Amino acid sequence: MVVSPTQNVVNTTTNQRTIRRGHPTHIVNVNRNMTRVENYYPVTQSIENENIVKALRL
Repeated sequence: MVVSPTQNVVNTTTNQRTIRRGHPTHIVNVNRNMTRVENYYPVTQSIENENIVKALRL
């Protein structure tokens, strides 16, 4: 009887698992309102006319 060498067969089973790692994120939305204050100084102008009457004695 002739015996061949033993053949080895390897069956590999792979198990996969998921590990979830949380990385929290906080978002701040900023609404910015700008108010611009302008100072102004209005200038008015007027004209006055004077009439001087001198009475002469004769």
